[in-house]
Amino acid sequence: MGDVRTAVHAWFEEEQVGERLSVGQQKDLALMLLEEDYTEDKLAGVRFLQEIFLPAGALDWRSDLPRFARLFDEGHISDWNVYDWFCVKVLGPLAEQQGEACARAISEWREADGVWRRRASVVAFANLASKGDRNFPGFTEPPGSGGVLTS
Repeated sequence: MGDVRTAVHAWFEEEQVGERLSVGQQKDLALMLLEEDYTEDKLAGVRFLQEIFLPAGALDWRSDLPRFARLFDEGHISDWNVYDWFCVKVLGPLAEQQGEACARAISEWREADGVWRRRASVVAFANLASKGDRNFPGFTEPPGSGGVLTS
C-alpha cells in the first residue's frame, strides 16, 4: 500500500492532475481506476478518493454514492482487499464527514441485490462503530429502536 500511495501522490503532482482536470473529471478518473482489472489500479483509485477527494471535501454523498454502488453492482469491487479498503477508507470516512443522512443512505444498501454492496452497508461502519454516539445521536441504538445502523 505504501508504494501505491507514493505512486498516486507522485502521479497527481507530476501530471498536475488537479490543475489540468476538473473535479468531475478527476472523480471519473478515480472511478475508472476502480474499474480496472489489477488490484494495484483499484487501490490507486481508493487512495485517490481517500487522500485527495475526502480531505478536500470534494465528495458529495448524494451524487457519489450511486456511482459507488454501481462499482459494487457491476463487480468492480469484489476482491476482499480492495473491498475492505474501499469500505473503511472511503465509505466510512464519507459518512463520518457528511453525517447521518449519508450514513443512513449507506445503511440502506443492506437491501441491495448484490452481496458485496449489502456487506458494505455494515463494513463501512467498522471504524465508526467504536466511537458510538459521538458520530451522531442514536448511532448505536439496538435493532428496531431507530438507530442509524438498524433502521
